[in-house]
Amino acid sequence: LRPQAIGRIHSNPDVPVSSPFDKENVVYLNIVRGPRDSSQPHMPSPNTHLTVLGCFFLTCSLYIDRVGFPLAYTHAAKLVGLDELHKGAALSAFYYGYAAAQLPGGASAARFGGLNMLRIACIVWSSSSLIMPFAMEAVTLTCIVRMTTGLAQGLVIPAVHTILAQEIQPNQKSKAVSFAVSGMYMGSTIAMMGLPSATEYFGSASILASLSLLPMVCFLCLWMASKNHVRKTGNNISMDVMRAEQGGQKVEKPWSKIFTSLPVWCIVANSFTFHYALYTIMNWLPTYFDELVRRPLSSLGYMKIMPYLLMFVSSNVAGVLGDHLVQRDCGIAPSRKLINSVGFFGACLALPCIALVPAGNVTAAGFALSTSLAFLGFARGGFSINHMDIAPEHAGLVIGLVNTAGTVAGVMGVTTTGALLKLHGGAGERSGWMIALSLASVLCAL
Repeated sequence: LRPQAIGRIHSNPDVPVSSPFDKENVVYLNIVRGPRDSSQPHMPSPNTHLTVLGCFFLTCSLYIDRVGFPLAYTHAAKLVGLDELHKGAALSAFYYGYAAAQLPGGASAARFGGLNMLRIACIVWSSSSLIMPFAMEAVTLTCIVRMTTGLAQGLVIPAVHTILAQEIQPNQKSKAVSFAVSGMYMGSTIAMMGLPSATEYFGSASILASLSLLPMVCFLCLWMASKNHVRKTGNNISMDVMRAEQGGQKVEKPWSKIFTSLPVWCIVANSFTFHYALYTIMNWLPTYFDELVRRPLSSLGYMKIMPYLLMFVSSNVAGVLGDHLVQRDCGIAPSRKLINSVGFFGACLALPCIALVPAGNVTAAGFALSTSLAFLGFARGGFSINHMDIAPEHAGLVIGLVNTAGTVAGVMGVTTTGALLKLHGGAGERSGWMIALSLASVLCAL
């Protein structure tokens, strides 16, 4: 036995939603290492803060790559005269690999440990990105490499959530998880701010090669921050091993109960709505400014990064507020529901306003986009933590299912928006934008 892994196991009395997950279906476990006075708040160690910071940099790298590749590849496609059909196939290949990796990634992180899965993911991600500059001239090879990159990146988020579920106490989860995943928005901000000019100056191949360094650097930082903590607490071992060391019995993955649980599908529905709206805006933003506002995105300066920057801020504000409400004995369920509802209600009102912006009014367009994404980021401070509340032992598995739905929503949102714009006269017509964004608004209301 490893003495450092032995701790107290007690049931979680504050489950957000009464569901089939309750009682007989899933055991709610909070693992508290070492004796502790439950009346005193748990103070996270400096290594815990470093682990959360490492997860932040890793998710930041995800979105630098995700935003950076389309910028670099689009520039390269113009030089070789690649048509839109082949370019679209290369850009969409990533999402098929990403969606396919979510559930296996969650199950593997729970079995083998989050840090071990991150090691594999970052090696494959870095290797495939390094190959990409040599594969761009062949569309088929580009699709294969990007699908491989998607598979590798699909392992990252379930592994990160598995680490955080084991590491963070219930009254600190909202703040920690919100900060860790807000790296996505900071990564988008950094990519939008620097990569368009860098691609023009250095070329697509150099940018793609430099992107391959990001995952390994971030993983090394996370590994250095957590290696001593892992050695002391056993956080990188699987839940099954930890229970065995504590004298418990191995609990099989409750696949059927997860897939038939109403609370899980509620989280899936929230994730679907969030990513439908987010990916629609993210992918159609250049077209929106070019065709409807009639100002190219490259001429907007710092205005183009404000939506993602405010999304980063609002996500962290929601996390801090959520933990504050829990610590003030407002309860986990009411706190999560309040933040989730405020965020989606605000996004519901703001999204249609994007289509009402007059041509040439960049300030109004920036304000409408920033408000919409800020409210979406706030909503994520509610639903994106909830899987750790209802099933902390299976957090990686549930987030895998949730992220699969989010990826499918992104593909559907981008495709549906394009079809609606074409049906209503093109991207220069306001009616198509109004219908497309109103559809996202209705989903937020639901």
